Amino acid sequence: MILKALFKVLGRRVFLSFALVTGMVVFLLAGVTVTSRYAMQRYVADQVERMPWDISVYQTAEVPLADQLAASARSVAGIAEAARLYFLRAIPPYAVKPLIDGEELRTPWLSLLTATDASLLPPDIRPSDTGVVMVLVGSKAQMGDAFLRLQNRQRFDLTAQLRFSSDDEQGSEQHDGHDHVHPAPASAITVALSARIERVVRIDSSELNRWFLENTSSPTLVPELGLILVSNWDPKLILRFDAVSRGFIPDHSHGDIHGSPGDYFPEIIHLLKLDRKALVSGWDIDGSLGRILVAGSRLTDNLEDITASAAVDHNLGTMFLRMSEIAKRIGLISLLVSLPLLLMAGVLLNNLSQLLLLNERRNLGLLRLRGVSGRQIAQTLLLAIGLGGLAGGLLGAMFGTALPLVIYFGGLPPWDLIAKIQDPLYLAVFLLVGLSIALLSGRKLVAQASRISPLQAARRVDGSIASTEGVRFGPFETLALLVGGGKFLLWVSNWSLAQLTGERWLAEFDRALDFVAFPLFIYGFVALIASRQKLMPALIAPAAWIMAGPLRDLSLRHMATRRHRAAAFLLIVALLASLAIYPTVMTAVFDNKTERGARIQLGGDMQVTLNALDLMPPEAQARGGLKARVSVLDQRMKPLVERLERLPEIRRVSVMIEGLVEGLFMPDRGFSGLPLYVVADAKRHLASVYSEPELGAGGSFAGLMQRLSSQQVLTSTAVSAFYRKAEGQSMPVGRTTDGKLERAAYGGAVHFLPGVPLRTVNEREGFISARVDYLNHLFTNSPFLVGEIGNPALADLDVLIPRVVLTLTASGHESNVAFRDAVLKAIDVRPLDTHNLDTEISRLGSDMYIFLARENVRIYLLGGLVLALIGIIAVAYANYIEDRRTLALLRIRGAGPIDVVRFFMPNVLGPSLLGLVIGGAIALGVGFGITRLVWELRQLQTVLDYLPTHLAVSRQTAIVAGILLLLVVAIVLIFSRWVFARSARQSLLEG
Repeated sequence: MILKALFKVLGRRVFLSFALVTGMVVFLLAGVTVTSRYAMQRYVADQVERMPWDISVYQTAEVPLADQLAASARSVAGIAEAARLYFLRAIPPYAVKPLIDGEELRTPWLSLLTATDASLLPPDIRPSDTGVVMVLVGSKAQMGDAFLRLQNRQRFDLTAQLRFSSDDEQGSEQHDGHDHVHPAPASAITVALSARIERVVRIDSSELNRWFLENTSSPTLVPELGLILVSNWDPKLILRFDAVSRGFIPDHSHGDIHGSPGDYFPEIIHLLKLDRKALVSGWDIDGSLGRILVAGSRLTDNLEDITASAAVDHNLGTMFLRMSEIAKRIGLISLLVSLPLLLMAGVLLNNLSQLLLLNERRNLGLLRLRGVSGRQIAQTLLLAIGLGGLAGGLLGAMFGTALPLVIYFGGLPPWDLIAKIQDPLYLAVFLLVGLSIALLSGRKLVAQASRISPLQAARRVDGSIASTEGVRFGPFETLALLVGGGKFLLWVSNWSLAQLTGERWLAEFDRALDFVAFPLFIYGFVALIASRQKLMPALIAPAAWIMAGPLRDLSLRHMATRRHRAAAFLLIVALLASLAIYPTVMTAVFDNKTERGARIQLGGDMQVTLNALDLMPPEAQARGGLKARVSVLDQRMKPLVERLERLPEIRRVSVMIEGLVEGLFMPDRGFSGLPLYVVADAKRHLASVYSEPELGAGGSFAGLMQRLSSQQVLTSTAVSAFYRKAEGQSMPVGRTTDGKLERAAYGGAVHFLPGVPLRTVNEREGFISARVDYLNHLFTNSPFLVGEIGNPALADLDVLIPRVVLTLTASGHESNVAFRDAVLKAIDVRPLDTHNLDTEISRLGSDMYIFLARENVRIYLLGGLVLALIGIIAVAYANYIEDRRTLALLRIRGAGPIDVVRFFMPNVLGPSLLGLVIGGAIALGVGFGITRLVWELRQLQTVLDYLPTHLAVSRQTAIVAGILLLLVVAIVLIFSRWVFARSARQSLLEG
């Protein structure tokens, strides 16, 4: 009964205050978790969108069974779409000969590439009608002038010489040397397959492998030297090629005749797309993974019943497996990134405890006079704090889960899905964290309330309780400052603890420190400032000089006696500023680097790749050297460029010609043609494309490019590392039309050349590590040469020109869609490929951590503002209670309203402005540092790896900072006016 009566007197305010703050803490933790899952759901949807096909089935034998396998795959529940990509590779037997317009063509490899959907074929070798595109793979040194001799040919035939003996056939007679006559075997030539030739092109094997990776998520075996027939879908052509490769020669008189088979390596890739709406959900990662695996298991069972030569590759399953691992840690990640909120809540509850003590001191004194023991008071307050924290935590958990789900999901999902989105175990942890903060923060209230005497309760509080509140810089504050400051130094030096050893636990610990470092640094730094008696007034003195006027000395002395209040303002506002601003800085830094990388990839706002054979006759590639061939190409290119430059939507146009030179050896490529990128004028090109100094190796990119005008050539870093040439030394650049190896002065190396045709694929989580390593090898070891067309060393080079690249920069007056439409309308040939800036930014900028930051910044800002608002009001109100007597005396001494406001403002606005400056500065460092860490987590290497990370802020950063400043100023003005809500006499009596 006594406890119940005490609870009514002392516990109600304590219960409500701790329930409010604890509920807000748990609400924010639960809300951040749901928001993080929503961000992951968006990221998963983005990744799924980047995957053209979900499952790949690799069939390596029994080509005639492909239709049956495809039908069986389509019958599996959950399979929504299917396509097939055929790549049949063979070394033909001696009796089988390919003929081009009746002339024999010798090739070590003969392959057939086709697909049920023409979009699965690379655009530069895709047939436009019923004919076939003959693709030559290999260098000119290996194939001679086959590419030129095969131009304008009309017919491809694959023939077989048949030998047979029959009583019905009359063959020639042969003598064995003993006057015995034997009938000779008859022979005949039969055409196994025939096709009309649409055109002849030449490609590099790595380009075809990139296409396979993009569309099938796996590279394939592309012969280094051979002929590939690319055709639109023709089942009869496939079966005939398969039969001949296996040694079954079709003959109208005798049917299929079994001959000698060649070395045959067929590969059929069955590409399957799941019913994504039914099976895949970013909200239910584990459930989606299970449904994908079930569909894959049924698919495997069906295929095994038909053939043993087919294997299933779960492209989408690989991605969801990785997402499942991340989803299991999302609760811990949410707890770590919410640490500043927890620290802010602890500071808030500490100040609320002091405010409650100030408001309840008379009741405490009267209770002690009535004989109530300190133990009973402590039990009552502990019960109120515990029940308030528990009740508030439960409500916070409920609303923190339900409200974000209603917003993001459009309503409450089923209960089983809610449990997957918001793990009950993590929810229990959040409740325990909130309750722990409440109990730890309330311990000082319980201790002081249980020890207060009636005399202390009756005296002025600022002379007893408040004045004894010291600000100390103890071991915990020292550790917090050292850990946070040390992590900042590691960010700046681009170093981490994980580099000390390969232990996984150390890497995980280091990653956890990345999340908790900055709130620890803020706490330790603010504690250090507040604990120094002379430092705090010195930092706030400028604000007092500006605001307090003639009362500045009195205001500073008054604030010095209440350093704990100033420190509370400083800490709360600094935490709020850093928490609200750093995600905006992080996304701004990320967006800045992503946009720069995309502009470098494209060279400008848009990149258009044209087929050189659409701009010049094929035979022109056989006449003269590079200079002569470019002059023929310019007959179409110059009018096209002039037409583009006249468009109001375009500001600049730059042209770069891609060629393949012969005679240069490179590891992993042999003597295959090396790409040579030629510009008409290096200075004009440099002014037309976007570049950065760091793209140059050993010098600025602009300085290296200017050397092209001095008749020097540049190379990629891969070529430079192999040939090891110094500037000015003679560098081989390829063979001329008469077979001579030409050389030019070496000007240096570049990491990347802006505007080159894209050689990367969409970054996504569906690649296994081995394929990621392969893609990174292709990117970092990409060899090329760069030269200017006026360089005499390049004039007579025997260069095959497959593509021309246009880089276009928009004038900025039109929308991206209007700009793209205007460009494509002005080009009178069909482009091989087009890329615009928005698409490239999306491709380069897909990152899970940035998705999390973008979504969580909203709830951080909202939650931080609410907590900070409560905290600032609590501290300001506590200051007002302590200062009522002082303010009343000022009014009695003749101070007017303006003077009282100027005296009061520095005590609140001074530390708050200092907190904004400290928190904003730390937010800049945190946003910059964490973004650099994100780059290290990316798997695929891109041009972004060569670019430095620049500090950047956005409009959102300025808006958030303005909101925080207005919030603090508004609270100061409200409390300054509240001083005059009572008369000076009332304030003296209440004080």
